[in-house]
Amino acid sequence: MQFIYPEFLFALVALAIPIIVHLFNFRRFRKIYFTNVRFLREIKQDTQSRSRLKHLLVLASRLLALTFLVLAFAQPIIPANKQHAPAGQKRISVYVDNSFSMDAVGKNGNLLETAKKKAREIAGAYKPSDQFQLLTTSFEGRHQRLVNRDEFLTLVDEIKPNASVRNLTEVIARQNEALSSGSAEKVSKTAYVISDFQQANTNLNELKEDSALQISLVPVEASAQNNLYIDTCSLFTPFVQLNVPNDLIVEVRNAGDKTAENIPVKLMINGVQKALASVTVPEKEKLRCICPSPFLNPDGKKRK
Repeated sequence: MQFIYPEFLFALVALAIPIIVHLFNFRRFRKIYFTNVRFLREIKQDTQSRSRLKHLLVLASRLLALTFLVLAFAQPIIPANKQHAPAGQKRISVYVDNSFSMDAVGKNGNLLETAKKKAREIAGAYKPSDQFQLLTTSFEGRHQRLVNRDEFLTLVDEIKPNASVRNLTEVIARQNEALSSGSAEKVSKTAYVISDFQQANTNLNELKEDSALQISLVPVEASAQNNLYIDTCSLFTPFVQLNVPNDLIVEVRNAGDKTAENIPVKLMINGVQKALASVTVPEKEKLRCICPSPFLNPDGKKRK
């Protein structure tokens, strides 16, 4: 048994107070003379043993009351038999989703910045001697190793948006692989996944249970679900000829709950704008538009 606040045990010294009161009874008796005390002596002998027993019971109850009161303040606990991993034997993997969907804005600002802040808070909850791994959608080689906390925080600051997309099972498998590397025994492995958990990439039903890996899902949510993106993109003519204009056919999909009105669609080639169009896409619908080349009208005819 252990005590959370063992300093309260010094209060057990107060148990001496009822003992002193019992040993030194400070009550003063007054003598009363009677002509015949034969019957009174019999009563005294009959009640003296009962009185002594009563005093002992009162003393015991006082001692137990004080003892339990002191123990209540000391808060005794029975430690579990589980062996915790010693300092430096904890491995933590943090996945920060930096796909383009994380550019949305939530209650606390940009979702990617919010995810990076949560990753720093997770690292701050562990000891500097623990081992960390950072993982992003790009699955960079430098993120496949275990680092200390300071290096982990530096890697978090360098996270930028990326076009790659990973599903949840793929992320967990990569985290488990990194945390299980080496010949370490009795290592505590914990994986954190910080993401907006898009429905297309969150395949929870395919996750396999692993008692050796503790998984924590940390969601970040956008304040508005107005996701407008390019579904498909193709050329009007399937082959490209030198110095021959060719139109670009774009299908824009609106996954939000509101109609997107007069949204500009720009065609940029080597940082130079080559075409411009404007679209209005109803909610949960997609619209096909044509970005004309500089030499063609939107209907495909040559300019005069």
